[in-house]
Amino acid sequence: MTREKERSLLYECIQCKNPENLFLEFWNMVYATVKKTLCKYRIDHSLEDIKDLRNDVFAELLDKNCKKLKQYSEDKGYGLPAWIQLIAIHTVLQYIRKNDYTNIKYSKLKTSLDEIENLIEDNHQGLFEGGMILKEELKMLNTGIEQLSTNDRLLLKLYSDDVSLNNIATILQKTREAVDTQKCRAIAKLKTLIKEIR
Repeated sequence: MTREKERSLLYECIQCKNPENLFLEFWNMVYATVKKTLCKYRIDHSLEDIKDLRNDVFAELLDKNCKKLKQYSEDKGYGLPAWIQLIAIHTVLQYIRKNDYTNIKYSKLKTSLDEIENLIEDNHQGLFEGGMILKEELKMLNTGIEQLSTNDRLLLKLYSDDVSLNNIATILQKTREAVDTQKCRAIAKLKTLIKEIR
């Protein structure tokens, strides 16, 4: 998507109060992101759940006079689609926390962030109890992630979704080396934040 198209969609939605084109552009992407996130954490869901969460994402985008859309800046180094995906993922994670899913299959994120896995395993005797994630571990990680910068959160979300560093570099419009460096720094920050939360 070109910067001009992004600007046009944002202008129509925020200034003209007409979100129709934005919805049409991202309707399927948000649906797919919601579904993928629910599946990744192995949350039982129906077609209606996915549709409801997709609607929640768009409601979040329009809430408080389009506050979330106004927070988007092309200067942050990634496009509007990536920003909306990040909000969709965050909305699903909020839904998961709100509904107290203690059987979240957390190992996918844990495995994707190998360095964090070592930290958690060093400080605790096993992350799982009978296949169930300890609620405190999820809370600590989420609290740590929320304290990272938007750029770092986006990078780690993409990385945990098994997006390759080359593809992340394309999304963020950076070199692969810069993304790799940012990833290492973000994980180091997250480790420090988790230690402080403990």
